[in-house]
Amino acid sequence: MITGIAHIGICVNHIEAAVRYFEENFDATVQNRVEYPEMGQISTYLTLKDGQCLEVMSPMGDTGVVAEFLAKKGEGFHHLSLKSDTWESTIAEYEEKGYRIVSKGDGYAFLHPKSAMGILYEICREEK
Repeated sequence: MITGIAHIGICVNHIEAAVRYFEENFDATVQNRVEYPEMGQISTYLTLKDGQCLEVMSPMGDTGVVAEFLAKKGEGFHHLSLKSDTWESTIAEYEEKGYRIVSKGDGYAFLHPKSAMGILYEICREEK
């Protein structure tokens, strides 16, 4: 079952500048920074005052999902991440309903925007 929003994913060209932007304009604080070399991206997770989270993503080079997104669409909204307390059954339910899964890993899956009203959704396992 979907229990809420985990984070909002935003693609940017320069992660340090974007982090400063969110810190200065929205009083966001850095939770952590993670490098995903297999996906060619760096992500910084920021928390807003109300506890909501943003994932700011930038490419590590010229390849990968973020680099491709930036080349096609430029900076901006990338995905909405929703948390599920029953991740395996939630993903199975979406697949049964005909949603196309474009990427799936340990505790996360992305629904293709064409099968989800034009939005890329990430369904992630809720941390308890």
